[in-house]
Amino acid sequence: MSLEIELTFNRKDFEEIYFNKNQGLYFRSISNLKALVLFILSFIIFSLIFSHNIEDTSGSLMPLFIFGIITLITCGNLIDVTYETWKVRKKVKLYLDNVEQYTRHQISLTNEYFKIIQDKEITQEKWIDITSLTLTSTFVHMISKTETYLIPKKSMTELEFLKLKSFLISNVDPKNQL
Repeated sequence: MSLEIELTFNRKDFEEIYFNKNQGLYFRSISNLKALVLFILSFIIFSLIFSHNIEDTSGSLMPLFIFGIITLITCGNLIDVTYETWKVRKKVKLYLDNVEQYTRHQISLTNEYFKIIQDKEITQEKWIDITSLTLTSTFVHMISKTETYLIPKKSMTELEFLKLKSFLISNVDPKNQL
């Protein structure tokens, strides 16, 4: 049994998957938003303690020192998570720029292997080399020993997507399916 599917590449389909739930946005993704809120709160508390210490010079400097350190730590955390988002965005952009250069994208499946054909470049994997398979309603994600494959549902017809999913379920080891 074999299956061949001609894929339509659309950059936005991949970006929807990679950056779902605002993951590609610097200050609106869940992890970045949490770090931003913590930084703002610590900065406000630090500012209030600082202004109180300026007005009341007889007060202790310990709370100011402690919240100064907390503010610096939350600032560093915000910079760190923002940098991680930047790295992911850059990696995805480079990957999509590379894939966008190809004019033809095709998947060829048999009982022995999975093959992706991009123009004249062919990547082939045996089913036993697929270490992880994730099937959702919007994409298929496979990880092998050497490559990672993401196939959006929007790159094919509904019927082709259903055939692809059933083919993968029957050929990938069930313990590797998520």
